[in-house]
Amino acid sequence: RLGHRLLGELAGTAIDGIVAAAGAGSGSSVTIVELRHIGGALARPAPGASARATLPGEVCMVALGIVGDDMPAPLVESQLAAVERVLLHHRVGGYPNFVETPADAGAFADPQTWARLRRAKAAWDPDDLFAGNHRIPRA
Repeated sequence: RLGHRLLGELAGTAIDGIVAAAGAGSGSSVTIVELRHIGGALARPAPGASARATLPGEVCMVALGIVGDDMPAPLVESQLAAVERVLLHHRVGGYPNFVETPADAGAFADPQTWARLRRAKAAWDPDDLFAGNHRIPRA
């Protein structure tokens, strides 16, 4: 299972919270917590760019928990949620590639981009053939 957050600038207290929730001695089975620097070019929109050419924030946090015979899904999910809760106040958005269950795709785009995606869906897929976890309805 995955947990994730797109985050603004992180204070040392946020890092301390991650370690407390998933680090050594925490009792957590979370296997990996990655903090990926984004910002920079990923934060600057370019004319004519694709719908997901930028990401908000400075850091992408991805956490991985492995479900197994001795680690049931609800326990892993609660441990991932503990990591995500620590970072709740730093959250600036979401990235659909890390969301494993169906979600409101409109939450991943600004209003102009969402309208553009819906118009493209209506023009290029009027029969709604292409659908995924994060469905885009026709305009």
